[in-house]
Amino acid sequence: MEAKSETFAVKGTWVLVVEDGEPVLKRDHYVRIRGNTIEAVSPDAPSATETVIEHEQALILPGFVNLHSHCLNGALFRGIPDDAGFEEPWLARIIYQLLLPMAEITLQTLSPEEARSIVTLGMLDIMRGGTTTLVDQWNVRQEVYFDVAEELGIRAYGAPTIMSSSGVQIDDKGALNFEFKSNETALLDNVVAMHRRRDGSAGDRLRVMLGPHAPDTCSPELLRAIRETANRIGCPVTIHLSQTEEEVETVFQRHGMTPVEYLSSVGLLGRDLIAAHCVRVTDRDLGLMAEADISVANCVVSFARAGVNVPYSRTAGRGIRTGIGTDSHAMALIEEMRIAGFFSKLHEGSATAATAHELVRAATATGAAALRRNDLGRLAPGCKADLLVIDMARPHLQPVWDPVKNLIWKGSAADITEVIVDGKVVVKNGRSTLVDEKAVMRDASAAAAKVWRIAEQRGLLSRALCAGVRQV
Repeated sequence: MEAKSETFAVKGTWVLVVEDGEPVLKRDHYVRIRGNTIEAVSPDAPSATETVIEHEQALILPGFVNLHSHCLNGALFRGIPDDAGFEEPWLARIIYQLLLPMAEITLQTLSPEEARSIVTLGMLDIMRGGTTTLVDQWNVRQEVYFDVAEELGIRAYGAPTIMSSSGVQIDDKGALNFEFKSNETALLDNVVAMHRRRDGSAGDRLRVMLGPHAPDTCSPELLRAIRETANRIGCPVTIHLSQTEEEVETVFQRHGMTPVEYLSSVGLLGRDLIAAHCVRVTDRDLGLMAEADISVANCVVSFARAGVNVPYSRTAGRGIRTGIGTDSHAMALIEEMRIAGFFSKLHEGSATAATAHELVRAATATGAAALRRNDLGRLAPGCKADLLVIDMARPHLQPVWDPVKNLIWKGSAADITEVIVDGKVVVKNGRSTLVDEKAVMRDASAAAAKVWRIAEQRGLLSRALCAGVRQV
């Protein structure tokens, strides 16, 4: 039954709460919602006149907090980088010779409506995967992200990319050569103006972050200006950090430091920083990160496809606040958590590394803590009514000893039946309640095909390079 009244309840066979810092599964409880807030988690049944969402066997979880994603890339590049036969440096070529140039084609050639359709498809995919709060990094000219987030009903943090580099060339030996022609001051000013326009809009569901791209594409002057701006306007910062060997080498050649040491030297490390990836960090780097109390967005799947393990447990095990992100590859957090768990178990050589309950906490309360949001990531009175309803009455999830373990190790995004954000049912029976999904898929597919054709004409994209089967 769809919730239409201002006050309604969600019935759970199991409701995951936290008591004294530990996860507890409450049996046969109701999550009562008033407006956009959780009023109570109680065994008491609501009145006969009150709307109740219920299933035969439902697991109720806090909504997932996705700490790092790229909605546009997730939809635009689906199936393209996978199995791609790029020469080394593989990841640098993917980023600088495919992703960024094709994103620029999107900006140059698509109409606003076409670009919006691709962003909508990516965000729709993310929401159906259980994300209720999203941190997404995108080109400063793609402010349509906020329009889409408002329409779809998600809680969204937008981090327009700021960089000093205006372009990157990769020579025959794989060396990266950066051009620095961007107007850093103008880019930062644009984001500050966007902060004034958008931060706190849509009933405070939309927030603006500062998004310096990476240590190798940002000058010391820009990073210092970002730190001063973040302190002044009071917004969080996110950056790609220690993502590739080439980034580490470039930063060392320029500054004689690791990327983490470089960020420390310009004052960017801090409680308000969310660092995505952290693939090539040293033990000393980990100590600096822990001391500065930064947060890490672990996105294991994007690197697994390149044969690189980025174990969640490496940063979490050092006491560094570590949440989960989907980057632009696997947009469903359940699958992302499962692979993060398997890779951590392999890395640690232990069955008890990265348990299902630890991973769910990373994707909920830990992600909320990274954003300094005590009102997210928990099912408790006074918290925002952001929650997920999972239908456990499915063959691959039965019988149930521990529903959280069954979901993470056996389940998928398809098992999420309702997604509730800010007290509104935005996904019901696995489908958006606010947009026509078929129309979104049709329009986004046509727009992506347009970009692909241009990319093929310019030699950026080919089925031979991207390991695609010949299609006739």
